[in-house]
Amino acid sequence: MREAVNDLYLRVRSLPETRIAKEEPTRRRAIAITLWSLTVLCAVFVPNIGLVMKILGSLSALFIFVFPGLCLIQIADEFTPNRKIALDKWKKRGMVLAGSLYLLVGAFAFGVALSLGAENIVSPGVSVSVCGV
Repeated sequence: MREAVNDLYLRVRSLPETRIAKEEPTRRRAIAITLWSLTVLCAVFVPNIGLVMKILGSLSALFIFVFPGLCLIQIADEFTPNRKIALDKWKKRGMVLAGSLYLLVGAFAFGVALSLGAENIVSPGVSVSVCGV
């Protein structure tokens, strides 16, 4: 997590290499302290770990559907006629279609799980059902 935040910071700032190397220890400490502080604040102010788990559960849709769908589309895109391994036109279209379906199902599942988790945080006493029953 720290490296991801560091990379994002460096991309946004586009600093010269000398300054990046010089400020790295300070930047690493600042990022680590910030992440630790946010973790402690969440631990203090979130009354129930179940609320956090409901929100994090929505991320499972990304790992189960969205990322494999993106990989499938990327694989279909890499197999072009210029390469040694060439897929016929219909197989490539089928892979892109299957990857797109994975993306749609994953986006839908992520949205439903996230909205149900957020609804539970906003009004914890109200039972919310996906089917409306």
